[in-house]
Amino acid sequence: MLELGLTDEARERVAELRALSEKVQDGEEGARTALRQALRESAPGVLARCSNTGRVYRGMLAEKMAVGHPLVKEATVQQAERMALELAGERGRGATRSTDAWQSGRACIAG
Repeated sequence: MLELGLTDEARERVAELRALSEKVQDGEEGARTALRQALRESAPGVLARCSNTGRVYRGMLAEKMAVGHPLVKEATVQQAERMALELAGERGRGATRSTDAWQSGRACIAG
């Protein structure tokens, strides 16, 4: 699988983590501890590549809030993705602006 957007070093790390994961699945003794340690030592970008937890939770939140309204669901997903980027520092804004945008967006949708 091609790991787009990762450095060669990060790609190697992902491969190492996958190999450790296979050892855990095979029941190799000590593999789970080694995997946990390797994950703790991994860069955030590597962790993001190995999981989609944030996206799953944003989707679950949007589905719950939407109650069958596609506009509310899609707007919630988009806003949550923007907040995640802002909190991660991708746009150089702080958490306060994200929270303010979230609250004003929710008022717009509900109103």
